[in-house]
Amino acid sequence: MKLNWFSTSSQLEYTLEILPLLSQQVEVIVWQNQTQFLDPTLENYAPVRDYQLEKMPWKQINQATLNLYLLGRDVEADNQIYKISCQSPGLIIYLGGEWEIESTIGILTHNLSDYQRLQESKRFLTAYTLLPSNHLDTYIKDLINFSQKVINFRASASHNLMVQSVTDQISSWNNLIVFEEEIENIAQAIDFLCN
Repeated sequence: MKLNWFSTSSQLEYTLEILPLLSQQVEVIVWQNQTQFLDPTLENYAPVRDYQLEKMPWKQINQATLNLYLLGRDVEADNQIYKISCQSPGLIIYLGGEWEIESTIGILTHNLSDYQRLQESKRFLTAYTLLPSNHLDTYIKDLINFSQKVINFRASASHNLMVQSVTDQISSWNNLIVFEEEIENIAQAIDFLCN
């Protein structure tokens, strides 16, 4: 599993706590906005890459299995990460704050009332786990397991969307004559869903 870890300096303590053990279990790349350099010691555990919202390196980012986005109470500092999460949904690690989350696949929270509120919306996969303070091994295991559930859900949803799109095209075919335009429509639907 290859994870992109998006974090700002406002979550540095959390990142430094999680990253050493997480990077032993899975491949991690830390993404930072170069105006808010996190900490040079992070490179001891994972490569650190810079991004700028205006020039996102999508090709590199899309090579990961899943993007993890840390969103906390510093809404101003974390706003760029939130914008990226809307463009490339993944797993949000919700550390509090006033976020109106629009687009994601999964949310992991450490606050039971946040979990219950998010669970009631039924818009995302939602998980709750205690902060890693005393049980880091268990926390990393929970994080990896939930990440895998998000990956599996995304794959299943993509598959269902592709099947539905292709089925819609095929169901309109006349059994006796298949027009080249209909074949092109299916090819476009598959190409769109695969890219």
